[in-house]
Amino acid sequence: MEIEGINGILLRDIFKVVSSMIDTLILSFNIKKGLYFQSMDKSCVMFISFLLSKNNFDNFLCDNEISIGIDAIILEKIITNNVSKNTIVNISYNKDISDKITFTFNDHTINNTKIFQMKLLMIDQDQIQKPNLTYNTKIIIDSPEFKHICNSLSILGEEVIEINVYSSDTDIKCIKFTSEGELANGELIYTPSDLLSINSKVDNFNGIYSLKYLSNIIKSSILSKKVILKMSEGLPLYIRFNFDNYEKSYILFYLAPKLIDIVDE
Repeated sequence: MEIEGINGILLRDIFKVVSSMIDTLILSFNIKKGLYFQSMDKSCVMFISFLLSKNNFDNFLCDNEISIGIDAIILEKIITNNVSKNTIVNISYNKDISDKITFTFNDHTINNTKIFQMKLLMIDQDQIQKPNLTYNTKIIIDSPEFKHICNSLSILGEEVIEINVYSSDTDIKCIKFTSEGELANGELIYTPSDLLSINSKVDNFNGIYSLKYLSNIIKSSILSKKVILKMSEGLPLYIRFNFDNYEKSYILFYLAPKLIDIVDE
């Protein structure tokens, strides 16, 4: 297996996001799809799906699908410390002669080549499939604005964020993000003019999610100018970032709703 021409900055930004959530993952190479992985965090609260389509590589040689286990944290450190603005990354692996995968970093502006090999991990993990769910509410918002929402509410010290989609007095769909801490609370309300798109088939939706997880997820805003949110009662929050300037490529998260204990007084 040999793939060539991966943008080093893109790869760095992807693994900065991923390594903050999961320690190990199964990286897959498929001649029809490209480079991808699907993984669940240890707490089984969040599912991650990533795809970099084969059309975005200079060369993609892979006879069959190959899946290998790697340490995401170590890989992120290798990439971060060896990538600059003009770095191109190549990846190669031959299962018949080695139990290691090779990452080659090339920078044509300084005629510099760096080669790193990583030992493969045996990861005991059942094949994880991306959920096939139907949602009744879809919102598209600027990524920097969604990052601002999560950051603004996380400073209140609360662990959860409440998302409410409702119809206003003038019968327009609005979305409200709320968090309540011990010493302060806040709510951010957005009308359709504040959003890129809002489409809901229900009059009202209310969901509560972990701000801790969202604080990591919004690091993906560096990869895309906009974020797609989908939600339905009782289903995981769908959060998708389509990579700017990369065809059919994305990172997608499913975040389970937060269960709140109700205590009778």
